[in-house]
Amino acid sequence: MIEGCKFYGADGVCLETRKGSNSTFFVIQNCNFIYNRQAVISNCDKTTIVDCWMSTLSAMENMAAIVNVHGVMTVERLLGVPLVSRRGQRWIDNEKGSVYCRDCRFGGEGGGFTPVYNWAKYNPDAGGGPVISLRNCEVNAQGNYKAMAAVYCVEVPNLISVENCLLRGVPAIKIDKNLDLQNYFDKAHPGALSYSVENCTGAFTDLPKALQRPPMPGKPDIPGQLSRRDGKKLLQQHLAALPSTPADLPPIPEDCYIPPQKSWTLNAYMDATPLKNSERLMLAFQQDRAVLMWRADSSGWPHVEIQKIEVDLDRYPILEIVINNPEDTPLETAVKLIDEDAEELFQLSGQGSKTHLCFDLRKYGLSGKKTLSLRFYYLGIRYVPPKNNQTYTYDKTKPGDYIIVERLLFRQAEEK
Repeated sequence: MIEGCKFYGADGVCLETRKGSNSTFFVIQNCNFIYNRQAVISNCDKTTIVDCWMSTLSAMENMAAIVNVHGVMTVERLLGVPLVSRRGQRWIDNEKGSVYCRDCRFGGEGGGFTPVYNWAKYNPDAGGGPVISLRNCEVNAQGNYKAMAAVYCVEVPNLISVENCLLRGVPAIKIDKNLDLQNYFDKAHPGALSYSVENCTGAFTDLPKALQRPPMPGKPDIPGQLSRRDGKKLLQQHLAALPSTPADLPPIPEDCYIPPQKSWTLNAYMDATPLKNSERLMLAFQQDRAVLMWRADSSGWPHVEIQKIEVDLDRYPILEIVINNPEDTPLETAVKLIDEDAEELFQLSGQGSKTHLCFDLRKYGLSGKKTLSLRFYYLGIRYVPPKNNQTYTYDKTKPGDYIIVERLLFRQAEEK
């Protein structure tokens, strides 16, 4: 937290959190920024700027006083006093995340300049992507001719909301003239986009026509996705050359319950997306072994769902899953269990790379005859620790990478 500080006459940036500081809550409160080239550049997951005075430097050109590189930034009760040079100045750049402005004064000294430049392009999936929101703000933006608006879109985000604002001679939203919006929203999900200007005063309070009903012709592109035909061909090649079950794997218990193969499906939706798991994964069986193969670049949490498992947990309280990763590709899996009768979901394991998973379902309060659904997530990533002063990264699977689920069964508890 930075509180009660004054920053005066900096020829660079006053406060900057650099790459690698993502998992941080950065709070700036009750501070004065006076005649600085830039005030804040943040890489944090959450940044809050509250109750600050900010006057800019006239020598600031083609940049913003505040830059949100990543994450969610909230700016509340900012008193902004611009020194205008008319050279591409603006208050906030949103590069990748979301910006929420509340009760701010974007002042009119020298005509003022644009509150928000948005550089973050929309996410075609529903329920995600960048957001720009201005509420209860005074907007003066005459000093940047190219971007005379409350929000200037170099790219268009998923959501723009301008509400209860004073728009002094400028529109709420202006879009870069180089964007071809006729094809721009191609393949966005219908629930992915929302644009509104509500309860604002000013001469230009209408949405741009292109945002009133943005065209959405088709299905989102999925990076690296194999066609179903090519995917099936590659999956069959894997099945034909599948390695034997590891010799050190104990035999399947005689008394156990194995869900039937017909209950395995990829037709359920991925968590928090409108995409089915079949857009990311493919599934096939070789006798009792299940093969899961990525058919696209690694992204999200796709899973195979084993539905409507009828099992007596008094008899078979142990869930066992054994995974074989014969080509040592990025793995990481997770497991969730749903009690369909009680409508309750259990996170049995988070993101991890173990190949032998064993869960005593009695520890979750589960017993008796149950109807269950099981979600087995194939994440296809591998943690790479930081080195040479670089932050950590993840290796990811590529289309065609696969794993084998050697067994997935419910069995009796071992006697102690």
